[in-house]
Amino acid sequence: YTTFNETVLPSDFLEIQNYVKLIEANELCEFQKTIQFKTSSGEWKYLLVRSSEQELLSQHEDKTFGKIIFTCIDITKSVKKDSMSEELQKIAKIGAWELDVLTGKTSWTSQTYSIHGLPEGTPTDKYMGISFYSESDQKKLGDDIKNCVECTPFRNIYEFYDIN
Repeated sequence: YTTFNETVLPSDFLEIQNYVKLIEANELCEFQKTIQFKTSSGEWKYLLVRSSEQELLSQHEDKTFGKIIFTCIDITKSVKKDSMSEELQKIAKIGAWELDVLTGKTSWTSQTYSIHGLPEGTPTDKYMGISFYSESDQKKLGDDIKNCVECTPFRNIYEFYDIN
């Protein structure tokens, strides 16, 4: 391969081009995007691409010359582990969720949506997530989340409701 656009998925290449245009127009300072990249041996890898630094080098008549520095990190193993984790969750019928303590928004795995009988991608937040636990455990879970944010570990078992 001789050019970047020959090694990435066309949709990823177009998205990166759009980000660069926004940076050039000073409408965006940086971005982060996961792309698929084809190696010279034909193997597909996942790369995390980040723009990190930009600098105006010179301006000549109606043209501006600058540089944008990109950092690429091979995250293929991590993506494959996430995929394996999803498969294991389906087999074991367990789910997982993550809470952003600053916004209260949650991220659910596909299996968690399935357990609760919700379409995948349904918007969720901390309060909705807690509502799936038994009434007696909701306060305990809320308190444990608060303690965790304050760096106090906890270990509890909670009763929750599934679709059945």
